[in-house]
Amino acid sequence: VEFTIDEDIDEDTPLYMYYQLEKVYQNHRLYVKSRSDSQLQDTIPFSSSRSTLVNALQTDCDPVESLEVEGSNLLSYPCGLIALSYFNDGIQLYRFQRDQEEFQWKNSIPIGPPSNLVIDTSGIAWESDLSEKFRNPTVDIQNGENVGNALQYQMYEYLWQKYDQFNCYDNVTGDGPNSCLDWTRFAKERQNYTGPIPIPGNGCVECENDSDALVNEGGILQPESYYDSESSQGVRNENFIVWMRTAALPTFRKLYGTLVVPGGFKAGDKITFRIVPNFLVSSFKGTKGLVIGTTSPLGMKNYVLGIAYLVIGFAALVLALAFFIKLKVNPRKLGDPKYLHAKQQ
Repeated sequence: VEFTIDEDIDEDTPLYMYYQLEKVYQNHRLYVKSRSDSQLQDTIPFSSSRSTLVNALQTDCDPVESLEVEGSNLLSYPCGLIALSYFNDGIQLYRFQRDQEEFQWKNSIPIGPPSNLVIDTSGIAWESDLSEKFRNPTVDIQNGENVGNALQYQMYEYLWQKYDQFNCYDNVTGDGPNSCLDWTRFAKERQNYTGPIPIPGNGCVECENDSDALVNEGGILQPESYYDSESSQGVRNENFIVWMRTAALPTFRKLYGTLVVPGGFKAGDKITFRIVPNFLVSSFKGTKGLVIGTTSPLGMKNYVLGIAYLVIGFAALVLALAFFIKLKVNPRKLGDPKYLHAKQQ
């Protein structure tokens, strides 16, 4: 997908990236209600039995298919239709052209002359959501259990196991994908997990070769710390938090990140993105797209809202003119007693 910058954009003016979806009804009542805020805030103890957890979550996470993982005895963490329909397309830089210069990426790995252009996905979620509504699951340090067992892989399929769209590529050439550890090998070899295997999640968790880079192709990283509920990534991934704030209309845009380059952008700059299509819309005849643009104090350009204002304003003008003509042609005397009707007993 290629975009051309129409005018100069200074360094202090953010160039925002949005993904746009059509025919995605996040405003459906059952969809909006299908989430557990207690689970997202890490207030449900991990020591609870499966039956206790099901009883605590099944009301919030309706239908039950959004709670219990099909084909296994595991529960979804977090549960609910909103979390299980997360937009997980991978959006990567592919080419940046300025004047006679050209910078390229292969599988998100810069090749050739380096460029300072980056996609910044930090700071896109509401601060109140980050500080109050989303906490990562944590282990109880007092128990002395190892991380793998304490996180109970035998009970949950975690968000970062379901959305595990990562691959390993050569850190210089971008070639690959190369060999990596999936979740079964990672838990066993890196976390000393001794519970049942295999573990859900076939994507890459770590690269086997130190010269490879772990590249995000639409997934969510595991929390940086299992001992700190406010650690980054996991359910505190900002793209996930943005998705969890549901849209009011079936056609909507959600902020994906900010394009940043030192010195800003110049008219004529061309940016090309590579899309990894994980989020399928063909099954419900929907569409998806990528939008980039700056904003004014009133927000981005919105044709729907503008048309609505024009239609309502024109209707109000017509009605005002009609009442004005009525008043001039057939005026009503103020305080005319003929409009008073005494109620007869």
